[in-house]
Amino acid sequence: EYWDGEKPVLVAPEGSTVTLPCVNRQHIWTERHSEEEQQVVHWDRQPPGVPQDRADRLVDLYASGERRSYGPQFLRQKMNVSRGAFGLGDFSLRISRLESADEGTYSCHLHHHYCGLHERRIYHLAVTEPQRDSRVVNITVPAADPNVVRGHNVINVIIPESRMHFFQQLGYILATLLLFLVLLIIVVLVTRRRRHRGYEYNVKKYGEKDVNLKEFTVDTTDLTPHKSEDIRLDYKNNILKEKAEQARSFPAKNIDLDKDFRKEYCK
Repeated sequence: EYWDGEKPVLVAPEGSTVTLPCVNRQHIWTERHSEEEQQVVHWDRQPPGVPQDRADRLVDLYASGERRSYGPQFLRQKMNVSRGAFGLGDFSLRISRLESADEGTYSCHLHHHYCGLHERRIYHLAVTEPQRDSRVVNITVPAADPNVVRGHNVINVIIPESRMHFFQQLGYILATLLLFLVLLIIVVLVTRRRRHRGYEYNVKKYGEKDVNLKEFTVDTTDLTPHKSEDIRLDYKNNILKEKAEQARSFPAKNIDLDKDFRKEYCK
């Protein structure tokens, strides 16, 4: 419990029981007479963010013994005010099995119509999560020797990671591997497709290409001797051929030189 500057604040864990005090032991509240049964006490609750004029009425208590409870059945079972509240002057509200829905501002109003008195108690209730069991480890440290100078002791505390964190890291690793495999498959398919296209292009190119005789290299070293021999044979054949033709065109004549000489001499 602490004071926030306007009202006390009660902080209680979820599932516990809390009592909001509203006590007035003055005789005008504890002593009742038939003509003075004009005391009325009621409790109101404001949920967070709800103004005071729209507060919910929880219970009305009358000095005559009449009691009126409001709200759902589970609220009426959780909240209780003592039956002998007016005899004891204790109108405290007891709330059991606290839940987060029980948070809000609670106010206790005391009215004395005969005397014209009005008192009010205001509390703010905050519900927190239940505290977990904390393990206390006792470490016995040997007494320090004042004659020995010691350095600072460093204690490393290793806090194990939760299973959720482990599965999260595993999911990241698997997703990365899957992405790598997909990229590898894409690269292999693209490479094979390009190679297949290149092979088809080469086959088509060589199939449609004309043969150019200039591209073939001929070794002329072996042809040179044969060429010179052919020229010589042709030359000899031509000479013989000319002689044969001359022999045919000009038949051989027998010339008698002595006869011609005699003719010249007899003239």
